[in-house]
Amino acid sequence: MSTEQNKAIVRCYFEEVYNQHDDTLIHELFAPGFRDLSEPDHHGLHGPALAQHVVDYERSVFPDIHFTVEDMLAEGDDVVVRLTIRGTHRGTFRGIPPTGRRVTVTGIERLRLTDGKIAQVVWHYYDRLAMLQQMDAIPPARIS
Repeated sequence: MSTEQNKAIVRCYFEEVYNQHDDTLIHELFAPGFRDLSEPDHHGLHGPALAQHVVDYERSVFPDIHFTVEDMLAEGDDVVVRLTIRGTHRGTFRGIPPTGRRVTVTGIERLRLTDGKIAQVVWHYYDRLAMLQQMDAIPPARIS
């Protein structure tokens, strides 16, 4: 696959699966052996079932979650995407009960594709500190 085709697959994941709620695409976009290397414990799930599990969890916490693809770079089978994520905290997030607060955070993911399918999340970073502050779960930083 070309780098442009790989970028189109990753863009489809965020824009169509998440933003348009088209979960039928998950089996088309994710390899049978898909793994998320950035999160060690997924209860033994892999492949499209793991991708669906992640999407379901994130929607349970932020039912109106929306991803904006800000930038995307690709080299070979690797795609790095910079995102803005918005949503309303309506479900328990890592022990934090719903606050009803709206959050906006930035994130970066590196995905590896194989044969036109997402095979791995190699790593990801989301500004969880900003998210927790916006949820009012921790106080904002004070600069003296």
